[in-house]
Amino acid sequence: KPEAPGASGRRVRPSRGDGAARFLALGVRGSLAVWTVRSASDGRDVRLEETATGAGSVGEDLGGAGLEIIAADMVRGSPNTVVAIGRHTEAQQHVLAVYKLEQNTVVFRGGHVLTPPVPEAQIGPVSVMDDGDGEREGLLAYVTWTSEERGVTVSAMHLPLVTKDQRQEPATEHHVDLPPDVVPAPPMGGGATTISAGGILLTSSGCVVGLYCKPPPRAPSSSSEPSRDQKPWFENDDHRALFLQSAATALLDASDRHRSFASSPPECPSILRNISLADADGILSLASAAVVSAPVPPSMMGRDALRDKAARHLGLLAFLKEADLLRRAAPAGRCLLRDHGEAIAGALALFEHRDRQLLRQDQDGGSDPLLTRLEGLPEDATSLVLRLQSLQAEAARDRDAAVAVTEVFRRIEEHRQQYAQLYDVGPGPVTPWTGKGDVRELLMGTVRILARWEDGDDSADPSGGFDDDSYRRCVEVVTRACLRSFAEDALLTMEEREVHAHDRRGRAAALRSFHESYQKAKVSCIALVQKHLGDDAAYEASVGHMYFDGVVNVCHRRGKDVHFLGKLAKNTFSDAKDSTGASFAHFVLSWYLKQNKIGDILKLAKYCPEEADDFLRDKPEIRWIVDLQNKRYETAGDSLLSVARRSETHLDDVGLHLSLAKLSGILASKKSEATSPALARIASDSDAGLVLVRCQEALHRSADDAPRRALSRKELIAAAAHKLADVSVDRDARVQACLAGLSATEVVRSVDEGGEEEALARVVEAAELWRQCVKGDGDVWEDLSGRRKSMAEVALKEAMAETVFCHALSIYEEGRRMASVHQREGDVVPPYLGFGNPTVKDKILGGVSQDVGQLLEVASSLCQPCR
Repeated sequence: KPEAPGASGRRVRPSRGDGAARFLALGVRGSLAVWTVRSASDGRDVRLEETATGAGSVGEDLGGAGLEIIAADMVRGSPNTVVAIGRHTEAQQHVLAVYKLEQNTVVFRGGHVLTPPVPEAQIGPVSVMDDGDGEREGLLAYVTWTSEERGVTVSAMHLPLVTKDQRQEPATEHHVDLPPDVVPAPPMGGGATTISAGGILLTSSGCVVGLYCKPPPRAPSSSSEPSRDQKPWFENDDHRALFLQSAATALLDASDRHRSFASSPPECPSILRNISLADADGILSLASAAVVSAPVPPSMMGRDALRDKAARHLGLLAFLKEADLLRRAAPAGRCLLRDHGEAIAGALALFEHRDRQLLRQDQDGGSDPLLTRLEGLPEDATSLVLRLQSLQAEAARDRDAAVAVTEVFRRIEEHRQQYAQLYDVGPGPVTPWTGKGDVRELLMGTVRILARWEDGDDSADPSGGFDDDSYRRCVEVVTRACLRSFAEDALLTMEEREVHAHDRRGRAAALRSFHESYQKAKVSCIALVQKHLGDDAAYEASVGHMYFDGVVNVCHRRGKDVHFLGKLAKNTFSDAKDSTGASFAHFVLSWYLKQNKIGDILKLAKYCPEEADDFLRDKPEIRWIVDLQNKRYETAGDSLLSVARRSETHLDDVGLHLSLAKLSGILASKKSEATSPALARIASDSDAGLVLVRCQEALHRSADDAPRRALSRKELIAAAAHKLADVSVDRDARVQACLAGLSATEVVRSVDEGGEEEALARVVEAAELWRQCVKGDGDVWEDLSGRRKSMAEVALKEAMAETVFCHALSIYEEGRRMASVHQREGDVVPPYLGFGNPTVKDKILGGVSQDVGQLLEVASSLCQPCR
């Protein structure tokens, strides 16, 4: 209003995009008004809205009626609280009054009669703010008085508010005379400083006075019930945001004060008492972000600004630690605090690197590639990675980008190591900024630059590239930072990755892509380390990042035998897994298998038997040896049978494996480590397999015509039938072929299908073999059938006895007779497949004439069948 004696204003909450700010105005006749100014984002549309008004009255205990308000202020941290100082016209005394804005009305809530240091003193500006927790703790006001005798006096008053139980605590006053050089300049104004419990005074002579008063602790309540106001409450998100911002500001104030007066003990602002874990993270994040993104005065050099920010950040960190506030924050909050500190340290390193570059350029000449990348970096150190990526993409010389990245991450590593105990981040499901994807892309790009130089490609850099020392330093720093970036991200559990994925397939693909990238980084980085920093550094990096290939290769180059690797697998890497989930023992076993060092696999299995069993589960050609070493005879027998059944296996190897399987079964039965059915299966299958081996050996007595691949049962029968049909083969060989084929038809193994169909099929196979015997001598049988009536019986029998059919049948029947003589109880008797089998007989006779059939009947009787 035009007749208002003056006004003061303070923005009490951050803008949320509506450009709102709240101001306090003093009106005539003791009135107060609070106004809200709103403006559009472009600042063109400005509106003024009246928020609350009211008369500056006081309670009856202070004389009632109104005050002649001299000065007022809105309380920082409590947006609905106004403190005014005025002269009570009737009582002729100064009063400190507290008002609350309630439903667009200014309401008196409490007050205190002031006692000036001298009666004739004149009151000056007032600076008011809460002392930490607003309504819960009270208000701290600074009032200035001027007089001829004492000059300028400042009174600090702590005014506790009325509690909910209507218990009024007494106010306290403290007076101090300012130094003589302030006199006679009257105070012109004052306000709250960034110190949460402090104020500032400006005199007409230009003297600035800083004030600080620590209020006494609140008196304990007589009630044994805990106060319900022990934790901040929020009506909405705006209130919570305001609380967090106020608490963050109070935290920075206390930290700055503690840093300025290092000898004083840390004082935790009361607003930070009893805060929740979530609020602690929010407050710490806001305070840390305020440091890292604080504006830089135009007159200050970027390097100096970053040094100031680094000192302020470390001061905040030390205050949090000493005041026991850091432990209240979750790992995410502490990690963010460390991220900001490392960003400031890295940005400062980039500035110092540029200074060194400029020094060399003054001597050698050249451009300044970092100039444009550093503009604005002191105001926003968190943009460090983007600026380095830009430098890497646009630098005229690869060396500039590589060295800049090296210097930055070397400083970051030093910072993390130096202040590890202060940050106290510890392991947790939080990825630091150095473990993010953009940092990995930057570091992998630098690794590729180093690899190009390592390969001798210097076409991109007319300067000739790196000198040896700077190159090795780049390799050491960049490869370590690159691999650590992957490892820090790998600390995340699969469940937390699922939060950022939309479906199971997407999660699996993302995790697989990450591990593939990590593996490629290990290959590239550790290859550079090994070549330029030596085996020791390569071994250390390989162990640290579970790069088993690097560990094994270093050990191999240094002549470490399998026993050394076995001890590593048993002790150092007993529980270690690489990025693909494979154990160290599994990797070493695979490594030896690729080199076909079976003996070393067997030696290694002694150090890690469980891992070896799992690795050899699908490798029976090796596993049977380990099983025999460990006296697991039944398992060894199964493995040997599995190897013997493989196709394309040499006949000699099949015979050897079957013989060993039979021996393993015998040993198992003596040890009584297996059940009878299992042993019976091993015995029957090994015996059946050995029969087939002997059949093939009998079928191909000459090494020249024998296929050395082990034939299956059906292949053996087909080969025998083919040989019987070949009239060019001599009689004895054909007889042997028939007997071999018949033996193959009798073989029954556990892997073969049983039942009536299988039995009938075997009868058909046997009948075909006998039919081929008759067919091979077909001319003889037809001739004998034509001359039968004219031949003597003895001559006819002698002629038939010379045929393949009679020779084979005689031997077969004699074998059956001998088998029955030596048969023991429990022995499995193969089915009879001779001419006496009705089905076999019908199949044979069905393919010949009646006369030949009659001769075959006579011939079969000469062979003394055993039925």
